[in-house]
Amino acid sequence: MKSRLIDIEVRKMSDTRDALSRAIEAMTAHGALGKGVRHVTVGAQRYAAQHTVEDTGTWRASQTAEVNRLRGRVFIDPNNLNPKSKSRPVDYGARLEITRGGRYAAYEQTVNQAGWRLLKEAGQIIEDEL
Repeated sequence: MKSRLIDIEVRKMSDTRDALSRAIEAMTAHGALGKGVRHVTVGAQRYAAQHTVEDTGTWRASQTAEVNRLRGRVFIDPNNLNPKSKSRPVDYGARLEITRGGRYAAYEQTVNQAGWRLLKEAGQIIEDEL
């Protein structure tokens, strides 16, 4: 009877250890958390680009996603130049977003309209791997 209790305890400890190992791996840049960060970052970049007002397409094409380990960011590429106005989308894009708002506020739209959906999808990616 006593040996059976020990056997059950060891098996449960082994299951716990395995679950903990999966959780630790999932929370790395190469695991589920990293996949979730990439999903949100790329999804936000795509949404922002789709909702950027288009004249020459330079501002839209300048929407950039970057993921570094567990940190993602979406930004306007500072190196792009509008061929029509000879100005940089990083300069006029941010100004239009702030001063005009509405249809020019691609980042605000991204947060308000796609943010929660992208976060829920990332949460599901993480949950599926645990």
